[in-house]
Amino acid sequence: MPVRHIGGYSANVERLHGPGYALLGNAGVFLDPVFSSGVTIALRSAHLAVQTLER
Repeated sequence: MPVRHIGGYSANVERLHGPGYALLGNAGVFLDPVFSSGVTIALRSAHLAVQTLER
């Protein structure tokens, strides 16, 4: 099989939040939110977001 590459792997979104949702961690700017530290960043971001919402 010939060598291949993936170009333009990142993705953009128009909004990081809206009614009933917030994109956290790599989910807001990266195609694969489970890649690398994306899960850790998302969980920490979610924890901070919940604290803010509770106030």
